[in-house]
Amino acid sequence: SVPCDRLGLRRNEWQKMSSRGWAWLSREGKVAVACGAAWWCYAWYTRCCAVPSLIGSTLVVDLPSLRRRFLVHPLAVFGGTLETLLLGARMSSLYVPSGGGYAQVVELDDGGRCAINWWRERSSSGAVALVFPGMANSSETGFVRRLCKSLADAGFDAGVVDFRGCGVLCGEDDDFETAIHSLKSWRDVEAVLEACGTDRDVVAVGHSMGGAVLLCHLGRRRCERLKAAVVVSAPLDVVAQDATYPFFARLAVATGCKLLLLLNRAFRASVRRGHTSFASVITATEPHRIITAIKSFSFESPRDYYAQNSPVTALHRVAVPTLLLHSANDPIVPAEIAASADLVAANPNLAAVLTPCGGHLAFLDVFGRPFADDLAIDFLKAHADLSPRHERLDAPPRLQRQSSFRGKVLGF
Repeated sequence: SVPCDRLGLRRNEWQKMSSRGWAWLSREGKVAVACGAAWWCYAWYTRCCAVPSLIGSTLVVDLPSLRRRFLVHPLAVFGGTLETLLLGARMSSLYVPSGGGYAQVVELDDGGRCAINWWRERSSSGAVALVFPGMANSSETGFVRRLCKSLADAGFDAGVVDFRGCGVLCGEDDDFETAIHSLKSWRDVEAVLEACGTDRDVVAVGHSMGGAVLLCHLGRRRCERLKAAVVVSAPLDVVAQDATYPFFARLAVATGCKLLLLLNRAFRASVRRGHTSFASVITATEPHRIITAIKSFSFESPRDYYAQNSPVTALHRVAVPTLLLHSANDPIVPAEIAASADLVAANPNLAAVLTPCGGHLAFLDVFGRPFADDLAIDFLKAHADLSPRHERLDAPPRLQRQSSFRGKVLGF
């Protein structure tokens, strides 16, 4: 009643005016409000479409993609969480049919298997481009396939790496600890690179956890054939990130872990033998609780696991040009951790590009297509030799590859 008294209005008059909405405004007032709202929307959208900012090294100053604005999806103005959810909703529309390629089996030293899903039959191109998907993603994920096709159209022999128990190898791996948290998979990257050929330059793109795996390998192993790398929305300091996880991020990562575990027959066998508590895993809402529920986990604690496999401990040893691509509104991996100027400044081979919008891995333009692919391809083409090498390619072990409802709709 106090606001009504101050305006000199009786209660019934105030209620009538409120029920009519803005009908009590004059025509000029309505026009002014509409123009003000339109100007605010335009100003905010223009801010979201700002030119990406460069942090650290001068490795990418000449890239044409950095000199233009990307028209982001209109829903991006409402935050990174909605943009990330939009990427999941558009999974089926981003799905691209196979270009006629095949799945190459990579045998690992411990008896496990990875696979490289080549987009098309390999040619005599001078460079190979590998895509390392994130957690719960694989060669069947829509936006991963679209990136692979774009790399192939740019002149690369492009392929997507399916780690143990993922993609075409879904459910067959015995090491489900690797399947749920692929940070341990950095030890398998060397075998994947060797399977690409003996005399070929290799470039790589890593998404989220796949980017962390790639950075761990770059910092702990030296590979002269790997000429450049791009990591998108990758967690650099996993220990610091785990301490600052928002609820949405914890739930998203925990859900990804559960999906991989439920599809892994080794996990189901462990539950039957009583080595793992099924109820504890399914009801967990945080990643570290899932790790704790697995009794056979080979680390003392989740924090010990994160500390030993976090990329931040090896960033200063990365010896190839590497682009860290991140968005300022990433709801899962905070930009202040993943695109820190201090981390980038410690190594001249690192460069970071921060976009105002993009969410986690989304980076959708106004047409709903990932614009981060253009940035990655421009950077890789600047550092790779695409001239023909005429290398003799032996026929590798192959798997039958077919598109599935799981990959087309769910994305893994």
